[in-house]
Amino acid sequence: MSQHPVVDFSWCSPNRPRPSAKCNGHRELKSLAQWLGLWLGSTKIEVSPKTHERYAEIVRCYLIPGLGTIGLQRLTPSDITRAYASFTRKPSARTRRHIHRILKSALARAVEQQALTRHPADALKRSPKVERRPPATLSVEQSQRLLAGIKHTTTYWPVMLALATGLRRGEIFALRWRNVDLNTGTIRVVESLEQTKAGLRFKSTKSEKGRGVALPSFAITELRSHKQAQAQTLLALGVRQSGDTLVCGRVDGQPKQPASLTHEFT
Repeated sequence: MSQHPVVDFSWCSPNRPRPSAKCNGHRELKSLAQWLGLWLGSTKIEVSPKTHERYAEIVRCYLIPGLGTIGLQRLTPSDITRAYASFTRKPSARTRRHIHRILKSALARAVEQQALTRHPADALKRSPKVERRPPATLSVEQSQRLLAGIKHTTTYWPVMLALATGLRRGEIFALRWRNVDLNTGTIRVVESLEQTKAGLRFKSTKSEKGRGVALPSFAITELRSHKQAQAQTLLALGVRQSGDTLVCGRVDGQPKQPASLTHEFT
């Protein structure tokens, strides 16, 4: 069975000094796998932890097995084309586009750092087409049946908010009562809860500006009831509900893992 190259990911340490473009550090890089390890380390402070996890997964599962042993300076468009056509795993068209974007980004950094004189992926003009499918939606009757079926579970509240507002999963689990105005029937979406291998973290929304969302009347009524019941539950645990309390947190008020909602439906 073929062995993938062993990559020293100590290159990825954000505390490790980076060799400059003119020093011998880049000339010591013999393989694409080594450069990808260095590139992953440099991008760790440039993107969100979740995005970096995805980068590392693509590098580990696709780029290193397919191209890792090839010398950085010897990499050709033909090498890339062959690797894309012979992945052991069978990535979707969307994943293939992601693989290509990540490789192009890593090689562009190599050109910038003068570790590479040309960009071999630039010669590839075609990338897998991603079919745009309309999102699946529920009818009013289907939504009512779904909510009735989960009415007495903790899943009810995030699902109700998703159906009523169209908020993303992470935005729902980051929503706090101070951003819910039940008098005007509006909520302010200002942050999102992200789940990574390192744990949970709150981050700003994609637009970083926040946005207002109107609540339908049934959601206002439901949230009034939920807020009162939650306050009583928290008080019994010795916790006072406040504006910072999460609308869809755990019973004790702590953040709930966003993936738990997905698991409820699988």
